[in-house]
Amino acid sequence: MKTLEIDLYKCKRNNLRPDEYVLLYLMQFKKYEEIEKLFGKEEAIAIRDNLCTSKYILSKVGTKFRSTVLSKSVRKLLGISKENINFDEWYIIYPPKVGTRVFTTKATGTVTYNKLKAKYLLHVKTIEDHEIAVRGTEAMVAMHRRGGKLDFLPDPSRVINNQEWEKYADVAPVHTNVKVL
Repeated sequence: MKTLEIDLYKCKRNNLRPDEYVLLYLMQFKKYEEIEKLFGKEEAIAIRDNLCTSKYILSKVGTKFRSTVLSKSVRKLLGISKENINFDEWYIIYPPKVGTRVFTTKATGTVTYNKLKAKYLLHVKTIEDHEIAVRGTEAMVAMHRRGGKLDFLPDPSRVINNQEWEKYADVAPVHTNVKVL
């Protein structure tokens, strides 16, 4: 698991303990294995059951986390707003076609587009994550283009699944239209 920053002010304001905040975070992103590693099954269930009287858990089913229904309040607490994430901003970075390989289409209602968008929104939950994804993907495509290796550009689905933009997020963008006098 990546590091998780816990906003203690939000915890206090919402009457949450840090362990409850962490559990809600992991449940929101369906990190069930991480929950068991971090808390153990019994402790995690006890924390979840304690949250059932709050506005964050709508329903629970015994000992199964996958059946627990979280409220929209969890997304608000964690600062998650899928509505503000513009998938198209990331999608248009990819060249539509390189050689015989087709990466993207201009049509936004296709099955492929919708699958990519769903995967992207599954991995990218915040505006900050989206900005990193856009910046990293732009740098990755630019590096492949500069090296004449667009044929080796990974498939967009693979980039999303592996969050490959993280490798390139700190690479400075290269402007090819700058003239030196």
